[in-house]
Amino acid sequence: EHHCTYEKMLDKLKENYDGYHFSERMTDVYNPFSLLNAFDSGMINDYWFRSGTPTYLIRLLSHFNENMNEITGKYYATKEFIDYKANVEMPLPMIYQSGYLTIKDFDMERNKFLLDFPNKEVKEGFLSL
Repeated sequence: EHHCTYEKMLDKLKENYDGYHFSERMTDVYNPFSLLNAFDSGMINDYWFRSGTPTYLIRLLSHFNENMNEITGKYYATKEFIDYKANVEMPLPMIYQSGYLTIKDFDMERNKFLLDFPNKEVKEGFLSL
């Protein structure tokens, strides 16, 4: 139906819905909401992003002066993104906790985590925000 091999379809699903990591073990976690919707509809779409972006996150980011490229793809100590006290000066914890960023690597020597968008679905949705 999608004019590609089974392996290519697995690659497309991985590119769009995989990429969440919650520890230094780097265990891949797919977005179950989006994956189940893709299976149900037979289409690869941005299901998770369309399910609703929290208005508090939009308001928080509207006061944030930095570009998202300045905080993505960088290494952070745990205390910088696990803290529950996100604010306009430091929205990183809220962005991480809401699933727009995830752990992409762990530097054991520095005890820091690389944070970036988990997958194509989230990156495109967030940047359109």
